Amino acid sequence: MDPEAMQEQTQTETRTGEIILLDEEFDIIEEFPPLDDFVFLSRLGLASDARDLFNKDLRSQLDDHFPVLAEFADMLLEDEKYDELSQFLERETSKVDGSFTEDELEQLSLMKAFSDAEMEEISSLEMSNSDDEARPVSREKLLHAFALARSWHIKKRTVVQDGDMDEVEQQQQQQQ
Repeated sequence: MDPEAMQEQTQTETRTGEIILLDEEFDIIEEFPPLDDFVFLSRLGLASDARDLFNKDLRSQLDDHFPVLAEFADMLLEDEKYDELSQFLERETSKVDGSFTEDELEQLSLMKAFSDAEMEEISSLEMSNSDDEARPVSREKLLHAFALARSWHIKKRTVVQDGDMDEVEQQQQQQQ
């Protein structure tokens, strides 16, 4: 494209002859090859190789790069390493110094709530004498996880506390 045509596309002339530049916004996509490789290995189910790559190239990026933290947590979740995921998120979120957004922290909180609920279910199954007598996951933990998920999806910033469980239960019963 010739320079004049480009100039016509990026500028507008008003009736008085004043030139106004158009204001364009673009999303910046940051490429980070080690993270791309990690995600690729993780999605292929090669958790051991992904973990080796993480320890070698990505662990040092945990504190400042949310995508690194989120992708590692997602790998643990997909690999059903719920206990490790819960401990990892507890440790990493306690170190957060304001470098993550509220939405990012909510996502990590949701992942932790689901891993904790899953660990409790596994523990209940192991403690029962038979699969028929297995106790369900704690109602409070599931309600907490579902409330976090609902909050995440409708962008409400609510924190479900012990006293709010009855309200959450009522909302779920009304929806059914």
